[in-house]
Amino acid sequence: MVNSIWHDLYPDNPAKVAQMEARSYLMMAITERIRAEGWNQRQTADNLGITEPQASALINGRLSQFSMDALRRIDHG
Repeated sequence: MVNSIWHDLYPDNPAKVAQMEARSYLMMAITERIRAEGWNQRQTADNLGITEPQASALINGRLSQFSMDALRRIDHG
């Protein structure tokens, strides 16, 4: 089994590892959709119902700026 970077960062906290992996995978799915649609920052914000700074953070992979709930809202919004 291959461990993610989260295992190295939180070796004694499997719950945190699971949470970070889930957030990472969801963010990757959202950013893949953005790329597939060919959206720029403004289009991303408009289509996902978020602000342009949030769109920038998503596009640039700033995971720390999004909770799991926020990512779920964006994904289903």
